[in-house]
Amino acid sequence: MNNDPHWALTLSHILSANSAAENVPPLTADNVERDDFDAVIKWVCDGLLPVAKTVSQLRAEDLSPLQRVEALAQQWKTDGTYVGTLWAAALRDMFEQQTGQSFAYDATYDAAHESAMEFAGKNQDMINEHFGSAENYAEYYAETDTNAMLAFFNRTVSAAMGEGIAKSFETRSVDEFLNSCPDAFLRGLMRSYQNALGPKSQAELATELQEKLQQAIN
Repeated sequence: MNNDPHWALTLSHILSANSAAENVPPLTADNVERDDFDAVIKWVCDGLLPVAKTVSQLRAEDLSPLQRVEALAQQWKTDGTYVGTLWAAALRDMFEQQTGQSFAYDATYDAAHESAMEFAGKNQDMINEHFGSAENYAEYYAETDTNAMLAFFNRTVSAAMGEGIAKSFETRSVDEFLNSCPDAFLRGLMRSYQNALGPKSQAELATELQEKLQQAIN
């Protein structure tokens, strides 16, 4: 047994730090070696994939990226078939989609709208001449600015996350998986979960997610 901290403990630290419950038991995988990538695959299939699917269904998002991973997961569970390039391609799309869902669109829009209204109040004549009203200008500015920020987020953060995860599954590298996934992605997944479910605290959601993701390790 390798005594180095394994990926499950890294995931545990992230979720426990955001959990509402006191003395939440950590994610444990006592029989998992640090370099056992099959355990990572199982966790993605049985823990992460169902949570991601829930978020996508609640948000009425395209399910095809998740369905491609589900098909590969079913084949892997049935007969052990694993083709790294296929997993890499499917997971790249899935992780890019899930990371993109964590973008705080409403909050970004509201901040841009507030800024635009403040600007319009100081430049009423110009705004009325070109946009007809301050509200028209604020809506135009907020939508344009927020969509531009979302596009940039997808080109940078989402794309980098997807590429890192794809590489980890193509090379079956636990270290690459850890470098690409847990911290940024799980925090993003919590934001996606919160955005989809509505008025729940991050602590409550972290507790729920920890329970769901723990089940895939046991």
